[in-house]
Amino acid sequence: MIWFRQSKKAKLRKALKRTEEMEKKLVTQRDFFKLRIAALKFRDCTISTERKKVEREIAGAEYRLSLIDKQMKYILIVRETLHNALASQSKEVNKELVKVVSFDIDRDPLKSERKATLHRPVSSPA
Repeated sequence: MIWFRQSKKAKLRKALKRTEEMEKKLVTQRDFFKLRIAALKFRDCTISTERKKVEREIAGAEYRLSLIDKQMKYILIVRETLHNALASQSKEVNKELVKVVSFDIDRDPLKSERKATLHRPVSSPA
């Protein structure tokens, strides 16, 4: 019972690490698009077709930037949920640990051995 709780806790920790990695990637992408927008706005275009192309690139980069911001919001919500689940999980593990330890102290080893011999499966003759 404890092992299941610990593995669930480990899964939560692993998910937290993945969200942190995703957040780092999104931050680098967001910085890249901000720099790209700044570079495109700095570019001085005299030809109208070139100007339209640059404006489209700026609009596309701004759209990607807005998508990244939305993803960042969702990741922050997921991280907060994972933190809460991990905190509640550690409280549950501590409660379960106390129950198991008290059960092991109160248990009579002879009774458990007798139960094991009584419930042993009977092998069929070959």
